[in-house]
Amino acid sequence: MGGRNCCVKNCRRRSHDHHGRKIPNGLSIHCFPAWRQSEGAQTSELTRRRREAWVAAVGRSDITFDHVPASMRVCSRHFHSGNPAYEMLESDPDWVPSLHLGHGEGNGRRSKRFPPPEQSKVERRQRWTTERRHEARTTHRELGGGGTQDSLQTTDAARPTAPPWREVKSLLQSVLQSKTNETDDCAAAKEEEDGAQLQKEKISLGHL
Repeated sequence: MGGRNCCVKNCRRRSHDHHGRKIPNGLSIHCFPAWRQSEGAQTSELTRRRREAWVAAVGRSDITFDHVPASMRVCSRHFHSGNPAYEMLESDPDWVPSLHLGHGEGNGRRSKRFPPPEQSKVERRQRWTTERRHEARTTHRELGGGGTQDSLQTTDAARPTAPPWREVKSLLQSVLQSKTNETDDCAAAKEEEDGAQLQKEKISLGHL
């Protein structure tokens, strides 16, 4: 039993292997919608437009409105929700496959798959990274400013308070008075020493 492949250009996704075993890749495969003409004019017109839209979206020369081989399927990768929308919800974005359709790409096997969507992902990732970096810088700047202010407040709080001027003046006066007393004591001691020396000299002269 052959595998079920996606028929979108350059997609080549499969839901089953060549032995018919389901591949655990999270994909689902969907058939082209049928044109139901026997269920009333409204349903006939709606299903006709939908089938035409699917054929135009896939854009393969071997798939036409009147000829869609039974093996032609579209995988869930080409729908926003991963599944086709209900046929009556024509305004739903998944009413027709619209993602990664490979238009404008060559048929070569080495061509890159779906560069416009991939480029869009890269741009979104870069935009997201830039926004996160900007937020990080802003947060860092705010936290840095707050941290500096807190550190200044902490430094101010830890800094010893200067004593009042009266206490400083009193302390200076005490130091000066102490110096003055020391000077007076030294002068008195010097004067007393000089008097004793003079007395000794007088006594010496008297003996002579």
